[in-house]
Amino acid sequence: LLFDGYKLEVFDSTVDIRTLNYVQQVEARAGRDIMATHFDLEAVVGSLRVDPRAICDSVMDQAIMPGVGNVIKCEGLFLSAVHPQARTQSIGEE
Repeated sequence: LLFDGYKLEVFDSTVDIRTLNYVQQVEARAGRDIMATHFDLEAVVGSLRVDPRAICDSVMDQAIMPGVGNVIKCEGLFLSAVHPQARTQSIGEE
């Protein structure tokens, strides 16, 4: 592949070329990243409230709350006394 005079060589692998639309989608959820300087709690809670899945799946969804991994998921649910298989929509305000 040639890009503006630069050559890209790929050996025994695949290449995923991201579009500008993808970059905009990632930037749009930056405030929901748990490590964001200005974490948008309301946006995350709003997305979780309408998610019908189990909370363990909802919090791992990077479109809802980017930055959460297994350790944060497990520790957060344990400290909150929330069963991982509880439906996200059934969890109260507290």
